[in-house]
Amino acid sequence: MSLQSFSIRQAGIATGQACKNVLSNTLLFCVSLLVTLLIAEIIFYFLNRYNPVTPPDIATFQGQPNQERLDFFQYHPVYGYAGIPNVSKTFLGKTITHNSKGLRGPELPFKKPDNVKRIAFIGDSQTWGWAVNDGETIPELTSRVLNKELRAGTVEVLNFGATGYGVDQSYLRLITEGLNYDPDVVVFTFFADNDVWESTEKEAWGVEKPYFYEKPNGKLCVSNIPPRRASGWPADNINHIIENKFNLSIKPIQISALTVDLGESNIARYFKHRSLNGALLNLFGNASGDPLAAIEKHVGCLEKEPGPLLSSRAAKVRHTLNLIALTRDTVEANGGEFYVITKPLEEDYRNTHLSLEYKTVLTYLRQHGIALIDLYSEAQMVQLNPNSMFIGYGHLSPQGNYLAARKLGERISGLNGEPTLAGE
Repeated sequence: MSLQSFSIRQAGIATGQACKNVLSNTLLFCVSLLVTLLIAEIIFYFLNRYNPVTPPDIATFQGQPNQERLDFFQYHPVYGYAGIPNVSKTFLGKTITHNSKGLRGPELPFKKPDNVKRIAFIGDSQTWGWAVNDGETIPELTSRVLNKELRAGTVEVLNFGATGYGVDQSYLRLITEGLNYDPDVVVFTFFADNDVWESTEKEAWGVEKPYFYEKPNGKLCVSNIPPRRASGWPADNINHIIENKFNLSIKPIQISALTVDLGESNIARYFKHRSLNGALLNLFGNASGDPLAAIEKHVGCLEKEPGPLLSSRAAKVRHTLNLIALTRDTVEANGGEFYVITKPLEEDYRNTHLSLEYKTVLTYLRQHGIALIDLYSEAQMVQLNPNSMFIGYGHLSPQGNYLAARKLGERISGLNGEPTLAGE
């Protein structure tokens, strides 16, 4: 046998052996994957057996959340809806990422570390960060300003914003969840375009929501809890996430005479009819506590049926502002500082003329001693061009968000002579 023939034969043997190794490793991987899934299926079988859940008896109504809420939010029996945990998706060309608790921002434990100050942000899409990347929201930019630019100590931020929230939903989110993180500062962003409307209705954006109303004795009461679920909102958002994020269908698979329905596996059934916000946390104990107990503690009045709606615009504005004052009182009663960032109407800023309603808001906040950052005045002082300040539908651009974050950081870091956030 020639040397060349011998080399070819050896190469063929080596190639054959390599193919056998690839097949062997592939088979081993598949078997390992199946065994892992089988073990997980067994674990969730026992979780379903010893921690059963009864599908909630929640009435529905004819409503259709828009795509933005379908992709990033899910039904919640207190707030109406809340963020879907662990979702990361592109929206209007920008990356939106939620952590395991459904919040946009870094993963933080409930217990605050020593020598750390926390700022909790509440509000609607302006707080959440509409059409901006994860690092361009007001909370994230505030973190950058305080930690890197102003060096105001170690600061952590929490973003409880959700697109379409009224002041009422933001307040409930704060007392039932936000206060558990022990924030030193709470910041509410007032979105002049629709906060009044969202805060004085029991349905907004195709979704029912909680509704505060004032009783004859002047006491505020939370009503419409639990709100009805919109018929156009998936009862189980897992299917929606998988099908829309990964373009996968989890409909039953027919393999010869065997039908495999992944949607009815023990793993899938564990998460069905549970709030995704709490399903994973419940495996280890949910540290967020009982939201209804928090409402009873801070409000003291809770009703299932919606209260009477207000008729006049003036009454709605006054009601919305009273909710902001209630938020301030609650924050201060828990030892924190409260700030409001007011975002003007885009039309007002372009025309350099404030609407009467926006003036009313500013006057009320100042008369009630609420710490205020008015972005209309702040943007005019730095001569920020309207096209640079706004990004669409009245929302602030990354540049507008940075202005809000910078001015907030300057206020709470003591640059205007107030106590520093770092406590030094």
